[in-house]
Amino acid sequence: MSMIRWLPRLQSTSSVLAVLLMFFASVATGQEGSVAGTRIPACGKPVKGQSLIGWGKYGLFFSVPKRGVKISGGKPDVDYVKFVIKATNHEAALALWFGGMAFHPDPPGETRRSSASFTQTKLLNMDGTEIGLDSRGRKRDTSIWRWFGVWAEGAEYENASAEDAALFDKIIDSACLIPNPNH
Repeated sequence: MSMIRWLPRLQSTSSVLAVLLMFFASVATGQEGSVAGTRIPACGKPVKGQSLIGWGKYGLFFSVPKRGVKISGGKPDVDYVKFVIKATNHEAALALWFGGMAFHPDPPGETRRSSASFTQTKLLNMDGTEIGLDSRGRKRDTSIWRWFGVWAEGAEYENASAEDAALFDKIIDSACLIPNPNH
């Protein structure tokens, strides 16, 4: 039975509010009944003033501004590479992880438990197959975090101000995929 059809049967305003809160909480946390997810598009050519950062020819990539940020890291280890991006003169950092087992799509339990609020959205590839999770939240101290994982690669930041989070979110939201033609 749809939620709309049985809402009028509830006896009080507080009952209606409780049901609506339960419904929207399940949507916000990615539980059953949530939206289908966010599709990650195929990569195109980088926009002028941006660099496409990833590892290898295929997989996950992010578009990062060439100005106003400092990019460090990028030296491959045995099976992964990590880039760290900071806004000029800021301490908060965005880490981009690439490699076969570099990253887990689900954020650590402690990150979720220490949050005043958080949401999760499924990530989908171009044909609609679920390939990861996009989790974000606000800690009790009001700092912002995000954990974006596709397969075993992704991006994460924590303890960010609203200004830093806006920059990092723009980079994360630029995520794109270059599919491996052999898979």
